[in-house]
Amino acid sequence: MKIFLASLISIFFIFHGILAQNFKVVEKSKLPIKEIYFGKESKIKTKYHEFEISDLITVGEYKVFLEAMYKDSGETVYNKYVPQPTLNEKTIIDAFWSNINFDNEPAIGITWESAQAYCNWSEKLQQSATNYSYRLPNVYEWIIFANQELNIKNFGLYSEWTVNAMDESMYELDAKRNPINIFEYEHSTDDPKVLKRKIVLGDNFMEKFKFPVDAAIRSNYGDEGYRTIGFRMVRTVILEK
Repeated sequence: MKIFLASLISIFFIFHGILAQNFKVVEKSKLPIKEIYFGKESKIKTKYHEFEISDLITVGEYKVFLEAMYKDSGETVYNKYVPQPTLNEKTIIDAFWSNINFDNEPAIGITWESAQAYCNWSEKLQQSATNYSYRLPNVYEWIIFANQELNIKNFGLYSEWTVNAMDESMYELDAKRNPINIFEYEHSTDDPKVLKRKIVLGDNFMEKFKFPVDAAIRSNYGDEGYRTIGFRMVRTVILEK
């Protein structure tokens, strides 16, 4: 009985933490005057929905996810999602993740795959109580958000994962629409590296770009973690069928 009650208490605090995350509303009325299509002004107005976007996911928030993975799925799955030590000296990363003083800092070294898993876990965790869907932002959403929030904490210190995959042919074949808003690819483990490229946006403490255009055309491998890249979530309402 004690174990059962402890589990319920643990679930409550995890669940409460997800619901309490700081999400900002991005309204339709905030549409930028100039539309951006990889460095070109587009004559076509790209429509987008109103959405909410979180702060950068913190070390403390990601630790809760890791604990849940360990309890629910075991050490093998847990190890799949831990920050990659290759992003820096292993001793530094171990210290970063074991010191509670860093819990409010952005979670770095997280692969795109792990960030996706975090979003999916967040959605399943609250599914019975709310009507929200959680995911990584697409490129267009991120640019709109960034145009409004250039002065937020940690903005410009870390680049960020988007949900979109990199495929240059998409931009050449479909120039009349904004493909960065729609092209997604969930790669598999066996895919070649070129198919694992995901678009990353924003400056970081090691790299500066001509915002936001130059930043919008680069990519990193989704199965690798980087000390310069964090992630945030978009929360949208799931429409009733």
